[in-house]
Amino acid sequence: MAGVLREGHKGCWRMVTIQGIAIAIVLPLACVLVFFPLILVTRQEMNIWWLIIPAFLFLVILLGGSIGVLSYVLYKRTRRLDEVITPLGLNGSPYGLFYRQYAGSLSGRDVALFTYRGPTMEIDLSTSLQTRIGISARQFDTLALGSIMNQEALQLSDPDLRDLVVYALDKDWTQRFLAHPQVPVLLQRLIRTETSFSSLLVLLRPGWLHLRAWGSKNWLDFTFDITREQFNAWVRDLLALLEIAESLPTPIAAVPATPAEQTARSLRTGISSKTISFTIGMVVVMVVSWRIYQVGSKSGNRWAAGLGAGLLCSQVALVTHGLVDAVTWGMVRPAPLVWVVWGLAASGAGLFLKRAAGDQPGSRIPAERSQE
Repeated sequence: MAGVLREGHKGCWRMVTIQGIAIAIVLPLACVLVFFPLILVTRQEMNIWWLIIPAFLFLVILLGGSIGVLSYVLYKRTRRLDEVITPLGLNGSPYGLFYRQYAGSLSGRDVALFTYRGPTMEIDLSTSLQTRIGISARQFDTLALGSIMNQEALQLSDPDLRDLVVYALDKDWTQRFLAHPQVPVLLQRLIRTETSFSSLLVLLRPGWLHLRAWGSKNWLDFTFDITREQFNAWVRDLLALLEIAESLPTPIAAVPATPAEQTARSLRTGISSKTISFTIGMVVVMVVSWRIYQVGSKSGNRWAAGLGAGLLCSQVALVTHGLVDAVTWGMVRPAPLVWVVWGLAASGAGLFLKRAAGDQPGSRIPAERSQE
């Protein structure tokens, strides 16, 4: 729990600090360029242009300053990441609106790297292995979550591994893997080496070896503070782990990737049939939500109007969040919020739109004639 509380505490203080800086800049400008001219115009009966021009200047400064700061941060972040990652032959491209992704091949393996809010960096290397292992630093929150999920950590006798926690699907195969003399050294370098990231996690998933680094030890960090040497060391150690793992006999408890994992990866790595399907679903839900709002407004049904407006705003928020953050739609998880919104939209369509169609005059005539 210490890790969760620590990151939550830092996140709250970052938010408070950023909001404090914004208030310290925006409030004086608003007083000088908006409120003071408003008082002059209303009480001194001055020309309305004394309010319009300063207010327009305030908007220009506010929007221009925000866009300028954001552009500078994005430029600095992109330049920093490209300097660190592209020398290995990985090609960079935008990920969402504000982050970067990289793809390429190293030593005959596909490599994918994603960055997003946190700051979070994820490195994936392809493999033929079809099993699951999770390795992280031994912390109370990790053990507590494993207990909640009814997962038992492996008993590790190696003193070099006692500060780590390991969860595995094929425990016998994992014990043989961990018994290799180089594996504890590689895991210690990947997970316990001092970096600007507050937490690191190594996952072996069906088809991929995954390194996730997230959180920052810095209070205000809008970039990814990682050196080229550190990144190259991560990649070398991950490749070495894969070579050792693939040299062992094939795990008995082999499992394929789940449909959720396959969908998430296809959504991340480019336009596919599933991406197109999600896009069509998104548009359909927005249209249905708007129709529910219209039906509710015309019929005076405030519940229907509120449901339609809420669903429409929720879908817009999810799309915006996915574009700027690439979390809700892109991470390997079933995205329950998306399905909740879509389920409510489908239920609302069945409840209100069909009822509205049945209440139209033309739809009642056959029923009335049949009664006659």
